Parts: sequence; C-alpha cells; structure tokens
Amino acid sequence: MATKFVYLQGKCRWAKYKSLNKYGTWSVDFFPNEEARKVLNELKETEPGILNAWKPSDDGEFMSFNRQPQRLIQGKLVGQAPPLVVDKSGVPLDGDTQVGNDSDITLKLEVYTYRNGKGRAARWVSMQVDNLVPYTPVKDRDEDAVKAFRGLDEVKPQPLF
Repeated sequence: MATKFVYLQGKCRWAKYKSLNKYGTWSVDFFPNEEARKVLNELKETEPGILNAWKPSDDGEFMSFNRQPQRLIQGKLVGQAPPLVVDKSGVPLDGDTQVGNDSDITLKLEVYTYRNGKGRAARWVSMQVDNLVPYTPVKDRDEDAVKAFRGLDEVKPQPLF
C-alpha cells in the first residue's frame, strides 16, 4: 500500500500542536464521529493494521495520534514541522489561539506502510478546527498539572543570588 491521506471528523482533546507533550511529540486525542470510527476500525483490522489503540474515557472511546519532531529517513535524522492547524476557512490559527477540549475538528492523517509492507502507521499531518471551543486553562488542565501547581501561589520567591 502506498502512502495515502485520510480525513476524519470528530472532537479533540489535549491538542498539543504548539509544544511537545511529555513524550517529545505533538499529539491529539481524537474522539471520532461514527463515519470516522468505521474508517479507523478498518485501518486497524485490514492487514497490516495500524497499532493505535482505542482508549476508554467517560465520554466514549478515543485514539491518540502524534507527530514526531524528527524522523530517520535513509539513515539521516530529518526535522519535521509541527502539524498545521487551520480554522474552517483554511486560515492558520494565529499564535494566541489555542484549541480547547471538545472542539469539532477534521483530522488529516498520513497512513503509510513500513518494513516492506509488514507494518502500517498513521501520522498526524494537520487539523482543521470546524467549531472552536476556546481553551480555558482551569477547565482543560489535567489532574497532574493541577496537583503540580496547587499551592504555588503561596510560595514566597527566593532570591536568585
């Protein structure tokens, strides 16, 4: 199978496209609509299937997709740009706009084979935000971040020298 592009609609959570996540990649958690779920299931079940796993949440199952900042091509490390994120008109989001949880999106994935066709993977290429839910740090912060920041406002700064 040659490389092909797949477009899927659904909702996103934890869209890390401006900075790398804790694993050193750009990533997004994708909650597909019914049509996109069928496409993803087909990509998993058709040999060789993609290895992305369905993960449970209170709001249904999702799949995570990522993009590496660099990859090995013919023995050389080559840098990759972050995924392109545009609004519904195709205009890139400005630097201050952040995509909040539950925004409606169209995800573009590059589906490709590797190891002479013995494996298949899906790489996050870009994302169109069809309905932007504004990012709100308190609502969209995960529990680990809340625990890490809890009580910091009470800490007195220490002199640097």
